[in-house]
Amino acid sequence: MSVSSDNPLEKSLCYEQQIPLQVTAVGELTPDQQLANDASNEGLLLRLESMETAHAEADESNEMLHEIRRLENKVDLALDLIMDLVSKSSPQPPSTHVRFNEYGLEWQGVSGLAAGSKVLISLYLNPRFPRPLFITGTLLQRDPNIVEFDELPETINDYLTRFIFRQHRRQIARQRT
Repeated sequence: MSVSSDNPLEKSLCYEQQIPLQVTAVGELTPDQQLANDASNEGLLLRLESMETAHAEADESNEMLHEIRRLENKVDLALDLIMDLVSKSSPQPPSTHVRFNEYGLEWQGVSGLAAGSKVLISLYLNPRFPRPLFITGTLLQRDPNIVEFDELPETINDYLTRFIFRQHRRQIARQRT
């Protein structure tokens, strides 16, 4: 089966990586379920952004900057230990090679779902923060499996777009070295 011209992965920049992925068939989510997923997704993407970006102020003295970095390192260590405990108590699904953007997701592998199925995608974007991003969508095709995401709220779309751009930029930097 060939990829149709309305492939959601052709609409913008994609992030490609081996990450834990779970895809399950779902019916329509209730407004409360969707609201809970949206709040969780927004919090996750915001936390990932804050973990990945440097917070250096040009006006700070070297001593103050050193103290802030020391405190950040302590908080990072505490977060790492907590996340280790969390990941041991609730194991993640197996890692799968995925390619995705803010419009859709593609992965290879066996899927018991039929094209046209409504699905819930759980993507674990960062091994240091074992909380999934939950996105609903429709399975457009199999082999490769392609899901078109349901419309995301604007804030989540923006955070996800920035996450994908940062990861893409890092991949390019690694390729150049």
